[in-house]
Amino acid sequence: MTKALDKNDKDREQALEVIRHLCLAIRKNCHLIHIPLLSVNVINSLNAKLSKSEIKALNFVYAKRRDLNVLSSQVSIKMIVSYDEVSRHEIGKIYLNPSTNSHAELYEECHLLAENLHDSGFYRIVTKVIQKTMHIDTAVYQTCFFPMQGGGVTIKDVYKLECQLEHHLCLAILDSDKKWPNCKENGNTASKFEEEIAQMAIPLLCDYYIMKMVSEIENMIPIDVLSRFSSPKQKSFLKNHYQVLPWCDMKKGLEYKILYDKTAYKEWKKEFPTEVQWTAVDALIASSKDKKDYEKKVKQTQYQLAYDPWGAQILSSIMHPDRKHAGKYDLYSTDLSKLHPNQKTEWEEIGWKIFCWTCCFTRKIF
Repeated sequence: MTKALDKNDKDREQALEVIRHLCLAIRKNCHLIHIPLLSVNVINSLNAKLSKSEIKALNFVYAKRRDLNVLSSQVSIKMIVSYDEVSRHEIGKIYLNPSTNSHAELYEECHLLAENLHDSGFYRIVTKVIQKTMHIDTAVYQTCFFPMQGGGVTIKDVYKLECQLEHHLCLAILDSDKKWPNCKENGNTASKFEEEIAQMAIPLLCDYYIMKMVSEIENMIPIDVLSRFSSPKQKSFLKNHYQVLPWCDMKKGLEYKILYDKTAYKEWKKEFPTEVQWTAVDALIASSKDKKDYEKKVKQTQYQLAYDPWGAQILSSIMHPDRKHAGKYDLYSTDLSKLHPNQKTEWEEIGWKIFCWTCCFTRKIF
């Protein structure tokens, strides 16, 4: 702001261009823009340099300065645009120097990268619920993001490209794909993602979150909602195996291929002593040269499921209910106290992180 008003500063025109980009972000309502140095005098000084719509955007921000001050003290991440700082990403702050990062498109919404497009819709609901629990007025603030898909291991490639381009803010949310209760190791997708990202320089405009307390997004579905899409046998499963639900594969059921791992074998045998054909598993393990050989034999074997899974479309079915289920539940009214403790943790972690990265006002200024 200071450089834009300084007639002799060599960066004056570029500073004005940055302000125009920020004004466009305000007009598009894709970010919350807080300008602490803004005043009536400053806006008047810029009157001849900016368009009427840009001045209107600055007046809007000035009128909202008290609200922005309060929210700025709450959110966990802020981008500071300044010529006085070296561009870097620290915990809670992104410093962006327009001289060295002129290609950053500040007027574009944050990209929310998930493994499927409908995941973003569910995360939007989670975020709104958490926003309400944080007493952040949903009539004043909402989220704005561009949903992106990076199914399976391709999420790593999409995220790396976002990091390299440094054009947009980008937040990735990944399933952990943990295979048994209290498993310490992430699944293949999340593990490869972390391995490759760890070899890169800390990305300036990007961040990610890998679930810790559940295996997949389907494990975040409130159990009372999931029960509405359940058979009597599935409802019994939800009741009798409540403690391990965060780790159960809701789409496919317990797959025998993971039972070659001794810890997986131990944990699931403890939970499903009679539901799994353990003698058949033991025989397959004993006759296999290694894990790869075991998994090959499992593929050729018909085995009894420990529980009836809900199928790959369960989240989509809940997000877009048919006539039978329409109006029977409201995800926006989810009571966090009624969630499984692990679900509650993930709703809070993911919802708050997404809100901080994507918050904006509820309406465009014009």
